[in-house]
Amino acid sequence: MIQAFWQWVWHQVRPVAYKEVIHMFNDSSTLRIAIILPLMQITIFGFGINMDVEDIPTAVYNEDRRPAATRLIDGLENTTYFKVVGDVYSKDAVLGMIRKGQARAGLIIPPDYSDKIAQGQKATFQVLIDGSESNTATQALAVVNQFGGVITQEQLSQTEIPASVSRAQVESVPYVLYNPDLKTTFMTIPGLLGIVLLNTTLFLTIFSLAREREQGTMAQLLVTPLRASGLIVGKMLPYVVLGWLDFNLVLLAMVLFFKVPIQGSVLLLEFSAFLFLSSVLGLGLLISARSTNQMQAAQTSQLVVLPSILLSGFVFSIESMPKVMQAISYCLPMTYFIKILRAIILKGATFSDLLFPIGMLALLGTIILSASILSFRRQMS
Repeated sequence: MIQAFWQWVWHQVRPVAYKEVIHMFNDSSTLRIAIILPLMQITIFGFGINMDVEDIPTAVYNEDRRPAATRLIDGLENTTYFKVVGDVYSKDAVLGMIRKGQARAGLIIPPDYSDKIAQGQKATFQVLIDGSESNTATQALAVVNQFGGVITQEQLSQTEIPASVSRAQVESVPYVLYNPDLKTTFMTIPGLLGIVLLNTTLFLTIFSLAREREQGTMAQLLVTPLRASGLIVGKMLPYVVLGWLDFNLVLLAMVLFFKVPIQGSVLLLEFSAFLFLSSVLGLGLLISARSTNQMQAAQTSQLVVLPSILLSGFVFSIESMPKVMQAISYCLPMTYFIKILRAIILKGATFSDLLFPIGMLALLGTIILSASILSFRRQMS
């Protein structure tokens, strides 16, 4: 029986396995993706994903501007949770930076802060926290709630200061903006609009074009009088319409079922979705032009989808990632689209507030779409 088993392995299993190994090594592009994909996954999960919040961009409105107020700002930065990115001169300016996404927190120090400490009275300061990213806001709120006590203890430990100052109590007054209850759905659902649009449009586009090549119908299209522009637009137009319908379907579900109100302009949302859709269609066209079959196209698409979900700020804070991962995230259209979605839906941001992310989304879309059209034309020729 053992001899029969080894004969079966040697004469039947071995030839087929040898053939598959040869085929696998001949298909070098699929083999490269099979090796690159797990390396990319372990790199992103190992280095890019950090649940600890660090360096939250913070705007400061310091009405006091005396040594005690300076020590408060330095102490907040020394926690490593906050990083001062702007010194402004009004509370409205702090709110404006948070609304535009330039800051995620704001520190407001009243003009009598130093006076109250010098008199041994309770001194307060206010911290505004952007609640549109509930994970970051929750940790920031916990730090802020403890920070007043930390400053008070530091004063008690300094023997060179007057006794009246050492008796002063410092208390933080935190306030969460846009999502006071820190509901996770208020963070995830707007971001899901981008994820749904990416997955639906990208996969339908790459499978459509890859299927044409795999079935040989692409060759029939190439011998027709169709120009490259007509062929590209004709192939992409149905997916533009379908992606737009999917986007609005999820948008409607967000309002009706998840009770997430839209604070800003719906028209601006639609315009931003169109810009993002251009990027996604460009990526789909580029992947299809470089893929010989549907399996290869599906594998290649993971090189786009995985970073877009994990490195775009959809779940994890970009500021907590290593600098290399941050650089990658800022090259992803999804990063800017999620910022735009949350800013419009939760903060009521206007076009002028979102000039930078909208401009970057338009720029990346133009670059990707131009590269994909050029690559597709080369394939046709």
